[in-house]
Amino acid sequence: MTGSAIDVHGHCVPRAFLDEVVRSKPYGVHGELADDRYVLTFPGEQPLRPVAGVMLDTTDRSDWFAKQDVYHQVVAPWLDVHGQDLPAASGTAWVRLLNDAMAESVADRSRNLSAHATLHLADPEAAATELRRAVEQLGMRSAMIPAAQPVGRLSDPGFDALWSVAAELDVPIVLHPPTKAPSNDLLARFPALKGLFGRQIDSTLTTAELVMTGVFDRFPGLRLVVVHGGGFLPYQAARFDRDAKGGPADRRLPSDVVRSLYYDTVLLSSAAVRFLYDYVGAGRVLIGSDFGAAPKERAGVQVTAAVRDAGDDDATGAVLAGNARALFGVH
Repeated sequence: MTGSAIDVHGHCVPRAFLDEVVRSKPYGVHGELADDRYVLTFPGEQPLRPVAGVMLDTTDRSDWFAKQDVYHQVVAPWLDVHGQDLPAASGTAWVRLLNDAMAESVADRSRNLSAHATLHLADPEAAATELRRAVEQLGMRSAMIPAAQPVGRLSDPGFDALWSVAAELDVPIVLHPPTKAPSNDLLARFPALKGLFGRQIDSTLTTAELVMTGVFDRFPGLRLVVVHGGGFLPYQAARFDRDAKGGPADRRLPSDVVRSLYYDTVLLSSAAVRFLYDYVGAGRVLIGSDFGAAPKERAGVQVTAAVRDAGDDDATGAVLAGNARALFGVH
């Protein structure tokens, strides 16, 4: 087996799923294929950016795996195609089709891929039901959800239905910023910074709200993975302690909750990784690449390099693969 690392943050969209959308236009979603680029348009929305190149599940990742010292990758569809703008019933049915396609795509073990489930969040109880189906029937061991959705917020009490099932099934929820999110308005004057700062803002705000509204106190078994190193949250968490007022006397400090979450290493330097080690511990850090975020993946600096530079052998082994094996059930 090539490589030693498990990458828990990759992306792909099944070509078979996209071909079916082009053919049948399920739930009013229109698909077009030209020059091996798929463009989806949800009802009443603008066309999405094309799904092409390395985002397609038919891309051979073996050469990239070898150069990056990765042997397994946990993948989720690009969040653009989650269909969160669809009405609840259609959206629930849409992600069911998407999860079925993802499960079939990663079924060939020789590709060394497994899949995060996709959940439509307009109806939290329906999302909880789909998470249970994805785990118990499709064999998925996690879900990736957007940090922001068109209606409602993840801190709303209705989402307790989802957190309860995730804790019961002992499957991690991966929080990922969407392309269309509140930070787009915040950074309207600085559009070039949306990718660099906007997504970190979205993850930070949502995770902080989950912490401050007591979600992790109500569901201590809930395991949340925040991508992109947690955005800005780990570096500002101690400041929340001053503002934590009210609630049960035994409620944990926000900084203690932040230390109980998990974080990937996307876009982090060895100095930033060392900070995470010092603040949350190496047992809470996972390799991430964001594979598929760019039209082409170049080897460049190894996604494992900062981890190898940041800690001792025990920490490195845990972050490269040990933590992911325990959290995502990767063998």
